[in-house]
Amino acid sequence: MDSKTGILLIFCLASVVADSPPIMCPEDKLLECRDSPAMKSLWIEDACRFYDTLRNCYAQYSFECAETNNEVYFTMVQEMKTQKEIFCKEKEPVCDQKQLEACFAQNIDMKTTDLQKPDTFPDLCKSYGEFSKCYEQAVIPCYNDPSFQQTSPWESLFGQIKIICLSTPVCNYFEMSKCNSMMYEGLSLVTTIPTSKFITTSCEGYLQYKPCMEPLLGPCERSRLNPFPEFFQQVTSTDRFVSRLCIRHMKDLLVSASTCYDKTAIQSTVDTTCVNPLMTITFAGEPDERQICRKAKSYIECIGTLVGTECPDDTNAVKSISAYQEAWILETLSMIIGINCPPMGFLPTSKFSQISNALNLDFPKSGFG
Repeated sequence: MDSKTGILLIFCLASVVADSPPIMCPEDKLLECRDSPAMKSLWIEDACRFYDTLRNCYAQYSFECAETNNEVYFTMVQEMKTQKEIFCKEKEPVCDQKQLEACFAQNIDMKTTDLQKPDTFPDLCKSYGEFSKCYEQAVIPCYNDPSFQQTSPWESLFGQIKIICLSTPVCNYFEMSKCNSMMYEGLSLVTTIPTSKFITTSCEGYLQYKPCMEPLLGPCERSRLNPFPEFFQQVTSTDRFVSRLCIRHMKDLLVSASTCYDKTAIQSTVDTTCVNPLMTITFAGEPDERQICRKAKSYIECIGTLVGTECPDDTNAVKSISAYQEAWILETLSMIIGINCPPMGFLPTSKFSQISNALNLDFPKSGFG
């Protein structure tokens, strides 16, 4: 291309640019976006949809208005953002118990169902898949309401139906729940330091509970198919707790229960005097196992000191409650949280060996260090 042709091309391009209209921000279009009759009606009907529609309308002219640094455009956009925060706040989902009731009405015929009669269970469970999906979706907002589980009948009823419908011949959760009910009266009396009433009521119930539950646990534990593992974990945790109480600790605890542990001064102050380490564990990041184990030992020592102060002449009281607490804390930390603490020195060697063997624990000799 020679110099004459190049100059001519530049002249033509300059002419085209010179003939093009200047970039302008169409303020009248922006006002139409906001103030048209249709938009005013939309504002009354649905403020959130109004602002979404307004944003999309403004976006059509964003290039021209931004290029010209148009003050009207920037003011209108800022007003839109500010007003949206005021008039269109994100609404928290509301617990609507009518939705829960509707899930039952659509899928469960309670007139023909008896939750205690297995011959009615096939009809009860025929639509369980659709029922559980409906209920579990509708109930999500309700868990933000602290009173929901205490005041609503639906959660308890859903739990019973879930236990029934997820039961199998190998993992018969329904029968397990019947066995568990034998322990309800005793376990409703549980306290940090066991009272004589708690011990005797629980262990009297245990005499019926154990032969009922024992044949049900083994097959389900060995099975690879466990449709309701959360419930089974609750069952096994309860079983370990009451077995430990009634087989390993009942006799020693009862020696001091009525004369020492039942004292009001002990029962009314233990939970405010001694800090349970399980209540201080957070699940943000890896737990500091050594620190938690030290806190657990300090907790048991605190309980022992309180008991010893209130019952100075009862040498069994401190020894028995300390052993009971160590057994409970070791097992809870291991099974629920996965923390294996070394021996704390309160359990007799034989009882500690029974627990560590049952939990397959192997501890370093260094202890707490």
